[in-house]
Amino acid sequence: MRYGLGVVAMSFVLASAVSGQTPRQGGSTCSSASRMAFSDGWNVCLRHDFDTAFGSDQRPDPDVWVINHPESWWFVLGRTFFPSPVYHPEAPFPRVEDGVCVIEHYLYNSYHLDTPKTTFLGGEIHTVMEFDPGNSWRFEARVRWEECPGGLVTSFFTYGYDDAHSDSDEIDFEFLSNEVFEPVPQVMTNTWDDSDQKPEQIPISELDMTQWNTFRIYWYPEPRVVWTWVEPGGTERVLREETDSAYLPDEPMSVYFNFWAPTSDWGKAYDPNLEPDQEDNGVVWRYWIDYVEVRVLGADTDGDGVADACDECPDTPPGAAVDARGCPTGCCGASGPVAPLGLAVGLLILNRFAGYRSARRRR
Repeated sequence: MRYGLGVVAMSFVLASAVSGQTPRQGGSTCSSASRMAFSDGWNVCLRHDFDTAFGSDQRPDPDVWVINHPESWWFVLGRTFFPSPVYHPEAPFPRVEDGVCVIEHYLYNSYHLDTPKTTFLGGEIHTVMEFDPGNSWRFEARVRWEECPGGLVTSFFTYGYDDAHSDSDEIDFEFLSNEVFEPVPQVMTNTWDDSDQKPEQIPISELDMTQWNTFRIYWYPEPRVVWTWVEPGGTERVLREETDSAYLPDEPMSVYFNFWAPTSDWGKAYDPNLEPDQEDNGVVWRYWIDYVEVRVLGADTDGDGVADACDECPDTPPGAAVDARGCPTGCCGASGPVAPLGLAVGLLILNRFAGYRSARRRR
């Protein structure tokens, strides 16, 4: 069986699989140590350094990150299968290793039962927290990627849906192995509104993706989007600025990272020479994320290190220790507004992710 773009399989037990969790408005990181204010008016809303792993398979903090979408889902993006933590618990999921997040892509996919195998095995993470289009946001990540053959894509992007959960919005940095390891490397920038896109390739002659690189996305409500790259010497270089409202997102979005192989529908990224292994030869490539930081342009009125736009407990007393939501510590449920996730919310999430990526890869 050949999988196409987007989702090809899912579980209908989402509500029961996730019931009992307590999602927090705006999400949480359960850590106050990495928060700081910036004199230029950008206050930190989320900072995650992947310094703590969870479970025997060393997964990223589940209060901050969702792995491969809701846990009872599995899906195929392009030619890459993303397994479900519920139904494929032994699979190699994104993990924390030596203070960074590692997302791997395997040539062999043991979960593809047909012969010949036509899919690879990869992974994705995204933030629990969503970011509202009414504010000015600055998304930042430090990433690197080992050199690998053509036909693979890694990414740093934001992604969300409209109220009908049918059309997607996003802002992308996509790194194509067909392009970033060439003598004159290029990165793909793209912006989507209601599944309409405006991609643009940007050459960066000094770029070495095998070393750490810092990329930033600025999302303003004007609307305006700016993509930047921090040069090795520390200078921030503007790569692209987009103001065409027909292609700029207007829905809440989370921050995503993934590693996958596209189909021939995306000619710039596809390589017919990249084929899945039919037996496990142990071939794997890695994409590393050092840290992720989201800042909002705005005040931190109570001075607790959490910007007002993300602060669920305003007017915190001076000097009080707070969690990621700006609430007095007693982290992860003991403070701030929480609500149980029951059947209704579970079904809402099921509806939200139905058709995931069904329209986003029309290049």
